[in-house]
Amino acid sequence: MRWTIFPFANGIAASLSAKRKKEKLRQCLPYWKDKTPVDHWMDKGIDPVALKNQEYGAFISIGGVAMHLAHTAVDYEKVLRLGLEGIKEQIAEELKKPADDDKRTYLEGAVIAMNAVVAFANRYAELAKEKAAIEENPARRMELESIAETCRWVPAYPARNFHEAIQSMWFVHLGLRMEAPALGITLGRPDQFLYPFYLKDIEQGIITKEQALEELALLFVKMNDMAVVMGAEQVESLGGFPTMAGITIGGVTPEGENAVNELSYLILEAEQMVGLTVDEVIIRVADKTPLRFIEEACRANKRMRGKLKFVGDRTAIEQFTSYGRPIEMARDYILAGCFTPTIPYRCFDTSASTINVLFLLELALNDGVSRITGEQVGPKTGDPRKFKSMDDVLAAFRTQFDTALSHGIRLHDQYKEQYTKYVPQPFQSILFDGCIETGKDFADGLLTGIYAREQHGIAGLINVGDSLAGLKKAVFDEKIVTMEEMIDALDKNFDGYDELLYILRHAPKFGNDIEYVDDLTNMVLDICQDVIKQYTGYKGATSVLCASTGTANMDLGRKVGATPEGRKAGEALAEGGVSPHQGRNKTGITATFNSVARLHHTAIPGGSVFNMRINPDVLKDDEKVHKFAVMLKTFFENGGFHAQFNTVDGEMLKDAQRNPEKYKDLVVRVATYSALFTELSKSLQDNIIERTEFGSL
Repeated sequence: MRWTIFPFANGIAASLSAKRKKEKLRQCLPYWKDKTPVDHWMDKGIDPVALKNQEYGAFISIGGVAMHLAHTAVDYEKVLRLGLEGIKEQIAEELKKPADDDKRTYLEGAVIAMNAVVAFANRYAELAKEKAAIEENPARRMELESIAETCRWVPAYPARNFHEAIQSMWFVHLGLRMEAPALGITLGRPDQFLYPFYLKDIEQGIITKEQALEELALLFVKMNDMAVVMGAEQVESLGGFPTMAGITIGGVTPEGENAVNELSYLILEAEQMVGLTVDEVIIRVADKTPLRFIEEACRANKRMRGKLKFVGDRTAIEQFTSYGRPIEMARDYILAGCFTPTIPYRCFDTSASTINVLFLLELALNDGVSRITGEQVGPKTGDPRKFKSMDDVLAAFRTQFDTALSHGIRLHDQYKEQYTKYVPQPFQSILFDGCIETGKDFADGLLTGIYAREQHGIAGLINVGDSLAGLKKAVFDEKIVTMEEMIDALDKNFDGYDELLYILRHAPKFGNDIEYVDDLTNMVLDICQDVIKQYTGYKGATSVLCASTGTANMDLGRKVGATPEGRKAGEALAEGGVSPHQGRNKTGITATFNSVARLHHTAIPGGSVFNMRINPDVLKDDEKVHKFAVMLKTFFENGGFHAQFNTVDGEMLKDAQRNPEKYKDLVVRVATYSALFTELSKSLQDNIIERTEFGSL
């Protein structure tokens, strides 16, 4: 296509040989010894009890990942409307007012950062101009001259057409990635802020629908040039090298009207044309969303074997307004990173820790001692053999959760303090509301209170619900065994307790539309929500719950002994966050939808993850697609928050394990991101295969 440039973010690194890269790293790395934010974090004097909690599996602090905070979207529309030069003019006006040294320094730093992004774009303009001067093919010469003009104009100045709008957005996105590489730097809602440019160009005959589609597809191709560098431990738990560059489409406008437009459909079509892993398209489903759009998204999801994410506006918007955010702002939300609901350029909602609540239930049922290590990890909460009721169990669990959460919050506060002190993000911050007026970094005081949330994930929630159901049935209701016998069985990993193990494994399980279990799971949610409301995060940020394990469900499971759901020591936790444990939801799709929708999603305003695997035959023809779309929309109307589907049959996945050379392009939904199936570890592949496969509606 003429015009297109979309530069590669990491071209220099990509051009080096592996040997040369290692040489460069050996030269550079010694300089950074004792200078990184994580070094400063460790130097703060971390609570040894908190570290022990983390080591033995009570929680994972996000502070340990040595990565920027991200999970954001900037005000791309402002750049398209004013250009970076226009924003610099706003800063110049602000600097004419009296200001303290910190504010002045920060705003001057933001100008330097914007100048750097403009200079970066101009380098491409110069290169295109040089190539045009020696190009003999007239058509190619015109393309190069157009590229030079575009890169000289944007992002410095306002975009004049659809192409310039995409190019400007892309240069800004690259600037954000180079300033602070991290997971979850998103494009926000491009079907909203790009639509006026698209509509004007279509009406004036400047561009055709086919040309716009090609531009979007080329953008998605370039997005897949990028990667986030991770350490070995992260790679183990985030197999597939996710980047999570979210693109949220659909839903409603800030005024509450249907937001689906022609560009929404084109983005969906471009996603199918490319079908790579980095770009994460999220489909917002509102009461007003046309069923046709949901049906087309379901068809696309089948073609891409489950790459899309779906999120319900009714619940997501309520999660924001229940915490005091204005309704117009809440309606403009996106999903960032894995599944995090946030509001572009006005709010900062980021991950803080992942708390292994099944491990905390183990501590509650073992007086604070890990069954795997024998170490006293949590506080003493009483001899469980003397517990007389579920209230005793839940009281001990509450104390264990409170203790682990306090450690997680403390560690994350220290970590966030070091990042905001040593690695400010002036370019990203200047594209947030309020930064020019306050001269503050968006993560260091610009956004506080209800506009900044720190989200503590609860991993193993569903296992705790299933375990409580097993305890209630076997001990307190039907009195099949005493509490002492149950604890002995857990201590011995059910060795010699085959009958009890059978009873527990066949006790009611979450995901089968059984209110008995769903209500117990909600009791756990309500306890955790009640505890977390007592805490605030860094500089007054609101602490909230989310529910996700990512792909850490296997590693976290290895640290937990036998549990009353009939799970043996070391076995994986339920994947996702609110997904039924692999293979336990046996009564159909509708029953699973009903259980998940029944959860108290307002208690987990940081979002949750619901994975499901369906056979492609479920979406075999238009009639089945229609039925599935209606069911999905009903799920969100009934209170569901999130859903994503691997649309691939188990036999294909097993064959891909045996013959990876035949399936090099097989993309699957891993957790809250997509990856090539053959690049995953066998344990991750097995975990995906183990998920219940639904073959009919």
